[in-house]
Amino acid sequence: MDSHSLVNYQKLDDRCLGAGAFGTVYLGINRLTGEFVAIKEIPLVDEDPERPGEQTRISTAIRNEVDILCRAGGHPNLVKYIGFRTGFSEIQGHSVVQMLMEYVTGGSLSSLIVKLGRVREQLASR
Repeated sequence: MDSHSLVNYQKLDDRCLGAGAFGTVYLGINRLTGEFVAIKEIPLVDEDPERPGEQTRISTAIRNEVDILCRAGGHPNLVKYIGFRTGFSEIQGHSVVQMLMEYVTGGSLSSLIVKLGRVREQLASR
């Protein structure tokens, strides 16, 4: 079996590593290789009459993010995109898209700037 097949990845637990406008990120692992990954879950919900067009905006955001990560594949300053799949989130109670990406420790550049204030280019480029 291919060790990088998407079926080999699973969430380690339900602790949230971060959240954004469209999804929540969890720590995951490749069960065959032991490689840590970030698993971003984006809810797939029925269209809400109170928020028309929301599902279309979410779908567009997913396509844009995947497109950017695929086009920039291998760039040393971007996380590596592994793939995506659909599934069911026990936590959220509905279907989700799971984007699997390289797990990078240390948080985002913006969180570093919030903690430290202005940062030198040498530090930001790491």
